[in-house]
Amino acid sequence: MLKIKRILPSSVLILVTGLISAYTFFLIGRLCRHHSPPPPNNGGKDVQHSSPITSSPPSSLGDLWTREIGSKSSWVVSLSCCLTTAGVALAYSIILGDMLSNLAVTLGASVSISVLFCVSLSVFVCLLHMFAKRWDDIFSILTFMLQG
Repeated sequence: MLKIKRILPSSVLILVTGLISAYTFFLIGRLCRHHSPPPPNNGGKDVQHSSPITSSPPSSLGDLWTREIGSKSSWVVSLSCCLTTAGVALAYSIILGDMLSNLAVTLGASVSISVLFCVSLSVFVCLLHMFAKRWDDIFSILTFMLQG
């Protein structure tokens, strides 16, 4: 009974945050569709848009923010995307570091923080090389991440 009292609130919390995340992604897709040009053959129906439609759909979340809210505060979206990415990378590094240090203790070895940092950094570099074949591709991926 004690385990159910611990599992139930955490499961409800995970479910609620998952639903909020899904609804947020739904709203972003809906706004991107709203700001996209109508298809060339829409069956003779005119689609009414309340905002000006450009010739191309939004290319990023910052571009969508600029079209919907304005360009004065679009830096907030780029900053929040960068901070979210950095936070997730930090969380994965912490999880990887805890897992590797516990594994090392199990094997009877001791591991320093600098070794765990190098392992986390090497995993990140391997992931970058998996998606990019040249250094130019890596820089373009990093600039795309910073643009949000």
